[in-house]
Amino acid sequence: MSKIEWDEKTFAKFSYLSDVRISKDGKQIAYVLTKANLKDNKYENTIIVEDIESGVRKFVENASMPRLSPSGTKMSFVRSNEKTGELWLVDLRSMSAKRLMEAKNILNVSWNEDDRR
Repeated sequence: MSKIEWDEKTFAKFSYLSDVRISKDGKQIAYVLTKANLKDNKYENTIIVEDIESGVRKFVENASMPRLSPSGTKMSFVRSNEKTGELWLVDLRSMSAKRLMEAKNILNVSWNEDDRR
């Protein structure tokens, strides 16, 4: 058995899965995949939305906090930098996204049951 030398380069090879969300109908799963970027000294988050039956994956880069709408056709997510956060909405069929608002310290996002907001 070989001995692994643990340093920042070894650690940076790993990806971490978090914030797992399953659609109301159980057909899709959304989660955040985080990787270390040693060159820029930061973590990079990508949301992955996967169709459970087909395995088809869609990606939203530089994003976190995925929240699938009750219908499963839309997803809200957050993009952040050092100063502020932005709430976005993406249509999961076309993957077209639009920014809804900017705010400091977005801590949580949720959908109403009517699927409109």
